[in-house]
Amino acid sequence: MIVFNFLIIIFSSIYLIIVLWLIVGWLRLKYYMSEQKINSEALKISIIIPVKDEKDNIVRCMEAIRGQTYPSEIHEVIIVDDNSTDETPELVDSFIKDYSVKNFKLVSLSLTGKYGKKNALNKGIEESKYDYILTTDADCEAKPNWLKVINSFYNQFKSKMIIMPVAIEDKGNLFSKLQMLEFMSLIGVAGSTAGWGSPVLCNGANLFFSKDVFYKVNGYKENMHYASGDDIFLLQKFKKKVPDKIHFLKNTDSIINTLPMKSLSDFFSQRKRWVSKNRGLKDWLTLFLGLVISGFNVLLIVSLIFMLQGDVKYAFILAWVVKFVVDFPFLYLISSFFRSKRNLWLYPFIAVLYPFYIISCFALVFLKGFSWKGRRFIAF
Repeated sequence: MIVFNFLIIIFSSIYLIIVLWLIVGWLRLKYYMSEQKINSEALKISIIIPVKDEKDNIVRCMEAIRGQTYPSEIHEVIIVDDNSTDETPELVDSFIKDYSVKNFKLVSLSLTGKYGKKNALNKGIEESKYDYILTTDADCEAKPNWLKVINSFYNQFKSKMIIMPVAIEDKGNLFSKLQMLEFMSLIGVAGSTAGWGSPVLCNGANLFFSKDVFYKVNGYKENMHYASGDDIFLLQKFKKKVPDKIHFLKNTDSIINTLPMKSLSDFFSQRKRWVSKNRGLKDWLTLFLGLVISGFNVLLIVSLIFMLQGDVKYAFILAWVVKFVVDFPFLYLISSFFRSKRNLWLYPFIAVLYPFYIISCFALVFLKGFSWKGRRFIAF
């Protein structure tokens, strides 16, 4: 028990320091006040949307992009169909024809004999005619000033990669609210570490980058065998090549809304897919934060088990007090940015469930692997 108590004290102390460090990092990020006018330096952007069996979502996504306040003549939208088995390509084709959107284009990956999201992204980038790429997903919805604020931010900072916030929509039910809060914390980590100049997370649903640097770092090459990770692996490569040109855009107009998972099975399948790419991570800060946060949450569960047996009562109290004391202020700051403070009453549920959720994701990946888009993956 002495050794375990020592571990609890060490991990609790490190966890406390890390979360305080994240809070300061978020505060270091200034809210970006966008310049609304579009001048002669307006950026030309190629938006890439990989799709597979997205008939329920793709039209909403395209409508949001069609409604941008940014001139259509200086941005293009390339929808890459990744061997869909439903009517997704037909819906895209009909949308383009019905609205006569000349800057939209449908590309089929099946003609290349390839499949998978990274190949779809590669195809879209190959087909693009502009120097800057913006990726999003079919189940996402952009705000009207999305492109305008990106253009304004780029013109000021000349970024080679811009990490932007993604929010899970609140559908009014408990499950979507819990997903929204959990996902907000991940975006908070992305922004906070970027605030210190060393981002560890980004999301391909809302990611802007230079095509020139993309090719210089060999794009998604070396990571094609992972089911996911197109975003974080690319971030790691950009950090090595242009560490001072990666920024986080802290502006509510830059937020992309995405849909929550409909079922617990879908939720864990998505999280297992995310966990599966961990063995490909090489960035030391990413690995360190992941180790401490995961290790601390595992110790929370172990301390609970020992406490129920009558041991390590004080270690149990210490660990859980540390978690509640520092996690809530961090989530409060992030939810304030997302204007979702009304759901913070759910924080105690998140705090208690999160350690069990962490262990479950790792255990299920090791034991069962996972399926995604009709393919089966063995993660480790």
